[in-house]
Amino acid sequence: MSEMSDISNIITLIYDSAIDDEVWPDALKALANFLQVKDLAVGTFDAAKNFHETLNLPIDPVFTRSYFEYWAARNFLWRASASLPVGQLFSFDVAGPRDKFYRSALYNEWFGPQGMDIALGANLIMDGTRSTVLTIYRPASRPEFDGHEIARFRALLPHLQRAVQLRDQMPRGTRGPFDIQALMDVLDKPTILVDRSANILYANSLADTLFRDGELIASPNGPLAIRRPEQTAALRVLVHSAALRETVDAGGMLIASRDGKAPLTLLVAPLAGARFKGKDQLAVIFVNDPVRRTIRPPDLSLLGAQFELTRAEAGLAAALLSGLPLKSAAARSGASFATARTHLVHIFQKTGVHSQPALINLLRKAGYDG
Repeated sequence: MSEMSDISNIITLIYDSAIDDEVWPDALKALANFLQVKDLAVGTFDAAKNFHETLNLPIDPVFTRSYFEYWAARNFLWRASASLPVGQLFSFDVAGPRDKFYRSALYNEWFGPQGMDIALGANLIMDGTRSTVLTIYRPASRPEFDGHEIARFRALLPHLQRAVQLRDQMPRGTRGPFDIQALMDVLDKPTILVDRSANILYANSLADTLFRDGELIASPNGPLAIRRPEQTAALRVLVHSAALRETVDAGGMLIASRDGKAPLTLLVAPLAGARFKGKDQLAVIFVNDPVRRTIRPPDLSLLGAQFELTRAEAGLAAALLSGLPLKSAAARSGASFATARTHLVHIFQKTGVHSQPALINLLRKAGYDG
């Protein structure tokens, strides 16, 4: 079987697993075989809520239990990698010199005994204090991942990202057969169900608002359109590839321009194994509208938990995030200017940045609003 066929089959399994957890083991096995590794995990960790979830190839139950009971909250690799942009590759070096990591208790008591000596990972989703990461491992008896293996890994990242996004949109208990319409109605973002020709089969109330306001165009029982013809054509190509899942680049992201407003972002993803009113070969479109997004002040407890900031430090960081200069931010947070400067030094030390613009950029990447 050709490499292209292998990738196509794996992508199909990835999207199937997004709505049916029973498919995950097959998808992960196929993914591990393709990447020539034994150990692979898609893990989610929320530092603020102490929530952990791992979809991985079977490992020793003793190590699984010890991870969730002890090591998950002490896995400094998560905190180190959480500051990286989605899709940026990292290894064990993300937390500092490799030899230092090999001397840590985390490696010697958990990773090392399982032969997880070399790692390659990437963030799939960053949402506030919650991150989802794909990581593959191999033992020290094998070489570091080479350029060809890294290219294979990169090729699959966008599909895993879309599949995990789709999976996260679905309320628990909807795996396997589910009511698509009921699911879309409880989602907190505009969502549109289409067939392979981009004909609209169903849109939730948030999407209907975009149609009423002319942000998106929908003719009765007709195809979805965007104001610019070239973007409409591009959207229909994405929809067709997602619905049929015949290409390696099935689905994807599209920017929909608007006059005088920030553009919409459309995420097109396959809806594997689903049927709606007798139709299959479906795709789902999630719409992000930054104009309608409600800006909320950062949750100081979450901000503090993620970066180990005190309440006062978190308050100052939130004030700086809103665009205030340091003196005004100090006044808002109830601190003197001298105290605020001390807090800022501590914030820089804890977050690993060295300037206010870099701090604001980091906080926005982590999902905090200004």
